[in-house]
Amino acid sequence: MKKKKIVLILAGCLLIAGVSFGATYSYMKASDEVVNNFEIGRNEIEVTEEYEPPEKLTPGVAFTKKPCVKNTGNIACWVRMRADFSDSEMEKFCNFTINKTVDSNGGSWTEKQPDGYYYYTQKLAPNATTSSLFAETEYTNSSGETGNMQIKETLAGGEKVDESKLVNFDILIYAESCGAKEGETYEKAWGLS
Repeated sequence: MKKKKIVLILAGCLLIAGVSFGATYSYMKASDEVVNNFEIGRNEIEVTEEYEPPEKLTPGVAFTKKPCVKNTGNIACWVRMRADFSDSEMEKFCNFTINKTVDSNGGSWTEKQPDGYYYYTQKLAPNATTSSLFAETEYTNSSGETGNMQIKETLAGGEKVDESKLVNFDILIYAESCGAKEGETYEKAWGLS
C-alpha cells in the first residue's frame, strides 16, 4: 500500500508538472504571422510614333515623324533616344529640329550628346509619354504638304541638292530607360556628370 501511495503521489506530481509545463509553455510561447507582399518594380518602355513617309524623295519634300517614349512599367524612369539614319550620308539632306519645349510632364529633350543620345530631362512616371523627339517645326513643300521634317533643297554651303544623290533611307529610333531614384537628375542617372 505504501508503494501504491508513492506511485500515486509521483504520478500526481508528474501530472501536475506536465499540465503546469504545458500551460506555462503555451502562455510563454505566442505566435503571430504577418505576410509582406512585395511587387517587383518593372522598368519597361515602348516607342510610339506618328510617321507619314514621303511618297518620293525629292528636294523640298516635307514629311512627319514624331517618335515618343511611353513608360509602360510601374516605376518612374529616365529615358533617352537615338535617331540613327540607315544611310548616314542622308542625315545631311534632312531638316529637323529637336523638341526643347517643356511638355506636360515638365520635361524636354536635350541636344544630341557626344554618345549619340538625346536625353529626356524629366523623370517619366508610369503610363506617361514624352513629347516627340522632333519639334513641331512645320516645313511646307511646293505642293503644300507639311511635316516636321524635310529633305533640304540646298546644303549649308548653298549647293543645290542633286536629286540623284537621294537614296531611300530609314530613320531608326532606339530608346533606353533606367529606373529613377529620388533626388536624382538625368545627368547623374546616365553618368553624364
